[in-house]
Amino acid sequence: MILTLGLLGACTRVTVFGHTVKEGPARAARTTAPASPDAPAASRSSPAAQPGQPQITRVALEFTPAAQKQVDDDERFNSEALREAIIAELRSRQLLDLEKQGAGRVAVIQMDEFSVRATSNVVLFGYLPSAGVLAGAVHIREAGGGEARQLHVRAEIALNISQRGTDRNPLQNLYSGFARRFADELTATPPPQPQGQSRADGMTRP
Repeated sequence: MILTLGLLGACTRVTVFGHTVKEGPARAARTTAPASPDAPAASRSSPAAQPGQPQITRVALEFTPAAQKQVDDDERFNSEALREAIIAELRSRQLLDLEKQGAGRVAVIQMDEFSVRATSNVVLFGYLPSAGVLAGAVHIREAGGGEARQLHVRAEIALNISQRGTDRNPLQNLYSGFARRFADELTATPPPQPQGQSRADGMTRP
C-alpha cells in the first residue's frame, strides 16, 4: 500500500488507492514569540497637558552655590544638555511653546543637588554601573512676574557610565530622567509604584 501526500497551492490532496480526496485549506501554525524578560508588562504613555493648561514659553536654569560647586567638580556635567532634555520632554507632552515668548509662563529651575556615584567596582563591557541624582526647586512664573506654582523635583537614576572616554554626553539618561520627573509633576502624574505597594486609599495594588 502506497500513501502519497501532495501540496498544491493552499489545498491538501491525499491519494489513497488511486482515488484523490481534496481537503480544505491547510491551517497555518500560529506561533507567539515569547516575551522578552526585560520588556515591560505594558507600555506607559506620557500624559499630555490638560486642555486650557497654560504652556511654558521659556526655561531657565540656575544653581545654588552648593550645586554649582558639585557640577564644577564633575567635568561630565553639561548644563545645556540638561536644559535641552527638559525642553524636549516638555515639548513632547505639549507643555512648552517657545514661539509664544511673553504670552505664557516661565519655568525657573534652581538646581540644588547633583551627584554621581559608582554602585559597583566591576566594569562590564567598558561601562561602570552608577547612580545619579539631580534635584531642584522649580518656580513657574506668569508672564507678568507673579509666581503661579512652586514644586521640588528630584530624580535618582541608574546609569552605566562609559569608561572609554568616548561618550560625548555620559549623563544623558540622568538629564532625561529629571526631565520626565519634572513633566510628571507638572501634569500631576504620580511616580510608578512597585507591585504590592499600598496606595493612599488603603487598597493594595495586585
